[in-house]
Amino acid sequence: MRRRIAAFQGGPRVYGDHEVERPDQVGRDPIEHGTPLQVVFAYKAQVAHWQIADATVDQVLQEASFSLPADILRRDRILYTFAGLRVLQLGAETTAETPREHLVTVGPMGMVSVAGGKLTTHRRIAIDVLRRLDDSRARCHRLADVPLPGAGPLPQRPADLESDIWTHLIRHYGSEVSVLLEYAQSVPGAFERVHPGGPDVWAQVHHALKAEWAHTVEDVVRRRTTLAVRGLATAKVRGLIAKLMDLQAPAVTDG
Repeated sequence: MRRRIAAFQGGPRVYGDHEVERPDQVGRDPIEHGTPLQVVFAYKAQVAHWQIADATVDQVLQEASFSLPADILRRDRILYTFAGLRVLQLGAETTAETPREHLVTVGPMGMVSVAGGKLTTHRRIAIDVLRRLDDSRARCHRLADVPLPGAGPLPQRPADLESDIWTHLIRHYGSEVSVLLEYAQSVPGAFERVHPGGPDVWAQVHHALKAEWAHTVEDVVRRRTTLAVRGLATAKVRGLIAKLMDLQAPAVTDG
């Protein structure tokens, strides 16, 4: 199980990603505007809902203090926290020894199941699944050197679009930023900032709802934009997004 604790404002660009057995070891990896910290626990019981306890935050800050300045590790500089679970294969004595590769199994009735894996290898996982189907048309597929979405030529930056917003958009959407630019024709204020302190714009929110399957406010602020990781998913911002999604107030806080 992996718990990631916060992004800190103005942190140094340190890197490391440690899968550890002991919960007193911390991994660090960079993002464009801060320093995320994480701690990994081995956990085998059923979990309905994870929350970040104050004691866990204290533990992460204490361990990170061996390599980061104290000024970076103040609690008031924490932008956000989250906890998550990672499913691993059974069989190994410790999680450190457990393979991280995806696992494909075929049931007695021919049902193919997939566990684990990473988004960056989703095409290889798909090929592994197809090869296990009882259909010669599926088994003949091979991986092709096809660029991922967004890997095409970039359009010119619109003259009226601020440079930091443009840098943000091409960083996250690549050549698909052309699709976002089209919202200027149909959405008033499409390229106004959702929050004055960050580069996310309303075109991203509309695109999340229209093309990226966002169903909740949390989908938008945490998984389709950088509002949450920048500490900018305020009650006002959440309320505006909820209004756009035609959601009631509880969805703003509960996601």
